[in-house]
Amino acid sequence: MTSIPQRFAGFRSAASVLDDATLTDGQKRAALLSWRAALQRGVPDAGNGRAKQARMLHEIEDALQELAGRRQASS
Repeated sequence: MTSIPQRFAGFRSAASVLDDATLTDGQKRAALLSWRAALQRGVPDAGNGRAKQARMLHEIEDALQELAGRRQASS
């Protein structure tokens, strides 16, 4: 059994955090950083658990980069 969080604060994916119109960019960034930290603390099972953790971390990093790009574009 894996102990990595598959969801975070009701969000199913990093993209769903970005798509939430009720959150400010700062709140989105905080949520993504918290989710990333939780994933990094988790200890996945060998094989599939590690692959899921790596995929989710990659998605979060992509979302953080997109969010940073949005911030630069609006400056």
